[in-house]
Amino acid sequence: MGLFDIQIKKDIQTQKDEVINYLENKLTPFSKDTTISEKTLFFKGFKPKSSLLTYDLNIDIEKSKKSISLNIFGELLHVWILVILVVTGILFTYGIGVILVIVFVFYQKITATKYLNNLLDNIPKE
Repeated sequence: MGLFDIQIKKDIQTQKDEVINYLENKLTPFSKDTTISEKTLFFKGFKPKSSLLTYDLNIDIEKSKKSISLNIFGELLHVWILVILVVTGILFTYGIGVILVIVFVFYQKITATKYLNNLLDNIPKE
């Protein structure tokens, strides 16, 4: 996992089918492509409303006797654009632009993480 990638782990007290349907309905409009299997949801090109950066989300679902464990991994896409911005920030602003790029990307990570946490908090309970 990189510095700007998303990682969330959450335990939820609900039925598995409800969780899969809820996440699929809420995250599919913000994704370019969706792949759903029995234990994994994959959203390619996920971009929340308030974010400018896209992520590949991989949601692993593990069911135990009393709860469901969700492991969400989001990998930042288009890192090469950020590398170009950092290099040009070093060349043209003597390093000040690098700070702005890093702060911007970290803010986008926080925004996407808050969106996913709010989504997980609103999953209907049993």
